[in-house]
Amino acid sequence: MLAINTGEKKSTVQQFVAENKYTLTVLLDSKGTARRAYGVSAIPATYLVDGQGTVQYFWRGYGSGLEAELRAEIANLLP
Repeated sequence: MLAINTGEKKSTVQQFVAENKYTLTVLLDSKGTARRAYGVSAIPATYLVDGQGTVQYFWRGYGSGLEAELRAEIANLLP
């Protein structure tokens, strides 16, 4: 699992990750390449991508119940 940050400085992202004790990898998309490639129009945007690089699930924004829905979608993708 990884996160992609777009539009913020590396130091800002590093501080946020440290303060929240995140252990996942956070990539920086300073040029907006990933944002454009995946058509991100809202932040946060959540994508589940399979081993072949195909988007299997997409969620725009954040809301109540997202964690449960993500767990169910991940379980569906696992063999």
